[in-house]
Amino acid sequence: PLVGDPMIRTSFRNIFGYALAASSRFDEALRLMTEQLEDAERCRIDFAIPYALVTQALVYTGRREYQHALDLLTTADERAEHANDNSAISVSAAVRIRAYIAQADFEAALAPAINIALDSPRSLRAEVTACRAVALAGAGHFERAASLARDALESVGVEATICGRATKAVIALRQGQHG
Repeated sequence: PLVGDPMIRTSFRNIFGYALAASSRFDEALRLMTEQLEDAERCRIDFAIPYALVTQALVYTGRREYQHALDLLTTADERAEHANDNSAISVSAAVRIRAYIAQADFEAALAPAINIALDSPRSLRAEVTACRAVALAGAGHFERAASLARDALESVGVEATICGRATKAVIALRQGQHG
């Protein structure tokens, strides 16, 4: 709040808020994203709004309030599509897939409508690929899951690495249960 430039505030809040949400510091993340949304509306920094909504959705997924999370993601997608922001759409897709995985709804996580733009940054493509790998492993499609996990692990992205390794763990656990 001490920084005068709203673009710098927005950038910082976006990254820090996502880190708080990913670290299960949900109350702090929600407070920060509320500030983010208010600031973005007041300063007309519309491109920041979908990212704040995605971070809120990540919080509500962590709190197991899945429908609220999915509703926020739908709003984020609408705002991102209106702004033609493929990166925001891709971030939303990754969080949406994780929300479905958290509910063990692997078929919904693999829905063709949850897609990623080809012009998204490599790290985002790897993150969505890794999330799909976890969903495939959960659904019992081990070979395809392992292949996607290998692809995702070529990225240096944290989320892709975590989900790629989680895929390998799910496959090992599920195969151990089935022979």
